[in-house]
Formats: sequence, C-alpha cells, structure tokens
Amino acid sequence: MNSALNLFISYHEKVVGSAERRFGTGWENLFTEQLAFFFAADLPSASAVARLLLKREDVEVTGVATQVSFDEGRPDLRLDLAEGFSLYLEHKFDAPLDETQLQRYLARGQVALISRRTQTIASEVLDNADYIRPVGRHYYHWEDVYRALPRRTEAPHGFGELREYFRGYMRELGLAPTTITSEWRRLFGDREIPENQQVQKQFGRLLDPVKAALSERGLRVQDRSHKGKQAYARSGAKWLHLYVEPALVRADYLVPSDSERFDVAGYEALVVELVFDRGDVAESTFNALPKLFKDPQGYEWCRIRPHPINRNRFAVSLGTPLVPLLSNEADLSSRLSQSALAAVKVLIDAAQ
Repeated sequence: MNSALNLFISYHEKVVGSAERRFGTGWENLFTEQLAFFFAADLPSASAVARLLLKREDVEVTGVATQVSFDEGRPDLRLDLAEGFSLYLEHKFDAPLDETQLQRYLARGQVALISRRTQTIASEVLDNADYIRPVGRHYYHWEDVYRALPRRTEAPHGFGELREYFRGYMRELGLAPTTITSEWRRLFGDREIPENQQVQKQFGRLLDPVKAALSERGLRVQDRSHKGKQAYARSGAKWLHLYVEPALVRADYLVPSDSERFDVAGYEALVVELVFDRGDVAESTFNALPKLFKDPQGYEWCRIRPHPINRNRFAVSLGTPLVPLLSNEADLSSRLSQSALAAVKVLIDAAQ
C-alpha cells in the first residue's frame, strides 16, 4: 500500500522545518521556487491561474521564471504569455508590502499581488490599469490560486498526481480554502496566535471524555498541542503512542477513492493515530483495518496509510471529515468523543 512521497512537502520540511514548527518560518522564497517548478512542469496549470488573474479565457502561459531582477526590484514570479508580454506576481504570506514595491514593479508591466495576510494597497496602485486584481477586492488570496488549479482528471496523461501533490502541499501550508466556515477553522492556524490558541483549547476540552475513557483503560493520557489527546501504551503493546486530534489529512496517504471522499467533505478531519517503532508492524496494522469503518453514529472513517513521522517512527491512522461532526453544536463533546473512541477501538484491535 506504499505511495510515492510528496516531495513538495518533504523538501519543505527538510529545508526550513524544525521540531517546534514542522514547516518553519520565512518560507516565502522556498514556496515560490516550488510553485515555479510546478508551473514549469505543468504549463496548463500555470495558464489556468493566469486566466483567473487576468479574467480572460484566451490566455496561455509559455514560460515561467522566478526572482527576476531588474532596476525596479525583483518580483517573485514572472509568467510569460503567448501574446508576447509577461505578468508579474508578488507573493506575500506574513510580511507586509514595501511602501513602493508594487509601484516599482508596475513600471515593467502588469502586476498581481497574492497575499495571505492583510495588505494596504496605495490608491495610485489601485488606479493603475496594469494592476491586476479581483472584482471587489484589492488583491488575490492564495485560496484563489488553489481553486484555479485544474483537477487530476483534467490533466494531460501522467500529470494528474503532480497536480494533486501540489494541491496537497498548499493544503498543508494553510493556503487552501477551508470547508469550515465557523471559528473552528482556527483549529488549523498557528497555535502561537492567541485567537487560534483559544479555539484550539476549547476543542481540546471537548475531547476530555476521550481522556477519561483512555485513562479508565489503564493508559497514561495527557493533552497534546492544546487541541488533542495523547496516550502512552502499556508495557508489551506493539504500539508506542496514541493520538486523538483534529488534523489535515494528506491526500497522498489515502487510497484514491477515499481521497475523492475528502475532496467533497474537506481534508480537515478528526484523526485517531497509532505510532509504532517498526514499519512492518505499522503495515500489518494498516492491512488489518477495515477498508471503510462506520462508527455507531454513522460517521465514516477512512484508513490513512503507514507513513514515517521521524527517522525511527511510523504512524497508521483513521480519519473522518470534521465538517459533518461540527455542523451541529448540540452534544458536540459527546459526539466527537464517542466517534473517536469507536475508532480507537478499531485501530487498537487491528494492532493486536
């Protein structure tokens, strides 16, 4: 059941990740280089994004360049178009714009800004006909780019998985739209931000019945990263740790039919995970799991393939989309906990 590793994610983790922050900080240039590689390898995807930005269907990208320097500065990405001109893209994540950055780039031609954080755009930029922006907004968001990327089924033969891997990379970085529209979307934000931390702690309290039930089984249990629970195996168990927490499910760790299921409901999931110190035990546990498990409340849990979590540890998980669970606040703690505990039993039984 092994699948090809998503090198967009793995390379990012290796270059800037740390024990404290899986994806590190200050990765604007790294993401830009990976985006440029993806676009250069899949020009139809680059063209789809250019059509979104320019709001025209007759746009074709013929070349991609990154960090192109000229006297006025160095925009993050340049898309060369079949029409004979270029579209310059400026990427922002956590940093603000320099005061005259866009004005200088506009001296070269058409410019679009894509930003995760809130930006203030000068009126002279907004009034410039070469400044490309969406209707009703001052700049594009990364969620716009994600939505514009064509799906696997629309790819030239052999390129579908490349697209899914890059979409998965964007989801892991929090650059994709979330299917959770309430404050619960903060579950997947930076836990150092107070507003996110408050929501994450609230979710963690909802899982307190899980902590109590696992303790009654004789397991030592503690809170994990504000929002989850972690249990330690008793002596003689084949597994080391058990996690129950909200998490983004990686599509490359799912069988294709389950990936399509999460495409509809969202990759934000309630996940139950066992950690092993042997890959063969993780693999046998995965093979012993039912292909699709429905808990007593009717929520469907999908298998998540064995995957390394560090050099000597491997994880096997079950996950169910969060949106159906969160759609009704009534008895939320009870429903979350009962569903999670049902999945815990299935997972631990498979590891016997």
